Parts: sequence; C-alpha cells; structure tokens
Amino acid sequence: MSSDKKKTREKAKTTGSRIEAPTGSREALRSAAAILEVLAGTASPSQAAQALGISTPRYFVLESRAIAALVVGCEPRPRGYVKTTEKELEALRKQHTKLQSECARYQALARVARRSAGVTLPTKKTKGRARRPVVRALRLARGLKAGVKQQQSKEEVSDGKGKTSKGTGTG
Repeated sequence: MSSDKKKTREKAKTTGSRIEAPTGSREALRSAAAILEVLAGTASPSQAAQALGISTPRYFVLESRAIAALVVGCEPRPRGYVKTTEKELEALRKQHTKLQSECARYQALARVARRSAGVTLPTKKTKGRARRPVVRALRLARGLKAGVKQQQSKEEVSDGKGKTSKGTGTG
C-alpha cells in the first residue's frame, strides 16, 4: 500500500507542473512565438521580422526587450508581505481618518467636561469697527495738500501786514 501512495504523490507532482497558456494580446503572442522560434533555431531573424511585418532592426529591438523581460521574470520574488507605496498610502489614509475621528471625540469630551464644570472659554475681543485701510499714496497726497494750504495761509497773513513779500517765508 505504501507504493500506491508514492505513485499518487508522484502523479500529483507531475500534473501540477503544466505550462499555463500565456495571456496577452494577439500581437504580443505572435511576437513571442516568433522570438522563441528564432531563439530555438527554427527560423532566422529576417524570417521572423517578415512574418511579424516589421523590419529586421525592429525585430532585434523587440527580441532584446523580450529577453530583458525574461530576465526580470526570473528574479526571485521576496518572501512574505511586500510593502508597496500604494498599500502604504492606503494605510496612512486609514490612520489619518482614525486620528481625525479620535480628535473629534476628544474635542466633544472636552466640551462636555467644560459645560459640566461651568467653565467658559475666553472669547475673542473685538475692537469695535474694523479699521479701513488707507492707501499710503492717498495719505501722502492729503498731507501734501494740507502743507500747501498752510503755506498759502501763511503767505496771505504775511502779505496782509505788508512787512514781507510773497515767497520770503518770514512772518
């Protein structure tokens, strides 16, 4: 009976190693088949390029990309949980939402505690009406006009006495 168990295990191992049909677009599958035929030696690069409807230099570019992808695909995969930026971003968003709700909860608890203790928060002090901004150029122009009026009144006063003439500024 032990030999029957070994045969079943061996059969299970061999049937589990089937090659799965690759998935991809029709064009990608045609290109892959042509490249494999060239690498196997059953077709030349120019024949494969002609079958694909591309130039021979373009075929070689396609072949080098396929070999590079094969090498990348043969890299060993890391074991266990792999942290990606998308997963990390999602975790940070969840944490942010959790912290926001926790903050709102603590704020509500603080409000309830203040109300039950009868403590009120100080309110913002307002100075009445808000100051209207004055443009510096307008303020300067008003000051200059006031200065001109003062000079004119001084000149008129000095002219009225007759002692000083206009523009001397004495008086």
